[in-house]
Amino acid sequence: MPTRSPSGSTRASADGARRRAIEAARELAEEGGYDAVQIRDVVARTGLSSATIYRHFSSKDHLIASAHLEWNRTLPRRYPGAGSRTAAGRVAALLHQTCAALERSPNLGRAVVFAIGASDPGAQACRAEAIEVLLGYLREAIGDEIPRPERLLEPLSLAWGGALYAWAHDQLSLEEVDRRLQRTARLLLAGLHAEGAERAARSARAARTARNGRDPHAGKAPGRGSSR
Repeated sequence: MPTRSPSGSTRASADGARRRAIEAARELAEEGGYDAVQIRDVVARTGLSSATIYRHFSSKDHLIASAHLEWNRTLPRRYPGAGSRTAAGRVAALLHQTCAALERSPNLGRAVVFAIGASDPGAQACRAEAIEVLLGYLREAIGDEIPRPERLLEPLSLAWGGALYAWAHDQLSLEEVDRRLQRTARLLLAGLHAEGAERAARSARAARTARNGRDPHAGKAPGRGSSR
């Protein structure tokens, strides 16, 4: 007998259960942080069974990391500074926007930092996807001002992760995180601009050298006996 594929209503029901569990985990994290997110409390808040929750999430870290992914996807695409004329201004505005989001939900932010640091494969997969979402925002902010923007994205994402870890462990304030990330981004972009200018200058020098090599008189002053 052929196996029947899940109906649309079954898939919708599964998606609905998943969304309810994520929303409950987010609410619990916002209320009490990482330790407040317990599967039994998600069960109580949603009416879902623990079996249903574990069908979608391997652990509470996976559940919180999934909430983080959804949170990233809902960050506004328009924010003060998004229309800046420079990539540095746009990137700095985006970083400030993410810090402002953490300031509005600090318990959730810390819970996310702890969850995505766990070894759970589901949490790590969500972390990787969430990073890609944020890097997509950064690519949009950089635009075409910097060729090969991944040269900025990798060191900036490392600085970002380290700063958030320090904040979650009370080593930095969010204001300090915001200030340091913006300064790091501006320094990286300035370095890439300088690198691009130096590359353009080298190309121009090489082009002049090539022209001079083809024309033995190029760049030479006329001799005394040359005709006028």
